[in-house]
Amino acid sequence: MAERPEAMKQYNANRAAKDPGVWRRKSGTERVRIVEMLGGRCVVCGAENPLWLHVDYIAGSRGLKYRHPRHIAYVNDHRNEFRILCANHHYELTLSGRIAGTDITQ
Repeated sequence: MAERPEAMKQYNANRAAKDPGVWRRKSGTERVRIVEMLGGRCVVCGAENPLWLHVDYIAGSRGLKYRHPRHIAYVNDHRNEFRILCANHHYELTLSGRIAGTDITQ
C-alpha cells in the first residue's frame, strides 16, 4: 500500500468509518506504551500518575523546520532523546528553560 497512497487514504477512511474512535484509542495506547518504555515516572520528582506524565524530547525542537516523529517505533529507536516529566516540571522547563534544583535545561 505504500506505493499507492490513495489506497492507504481510502483504507484509513474506511477504518475510521467502521470505528470512529480507532485513532484516539491507538494514540492513547501508544502513549501508555511509550511512557512505560521510558520508565513510567517523572525523572525529577518520581510522579507516576500516567495522567500527569509528559514525554519530553530532550534535544528540543526550537529552530527546527519539522518536529521529531512521535510514534512508538521512533521513540523506541531513540530512547536516549526522550525523558518523562510530570506536567509541572514540563511546564517549568517550557516557561523558564530550566528546572530549578536540577541540571535539566532546554
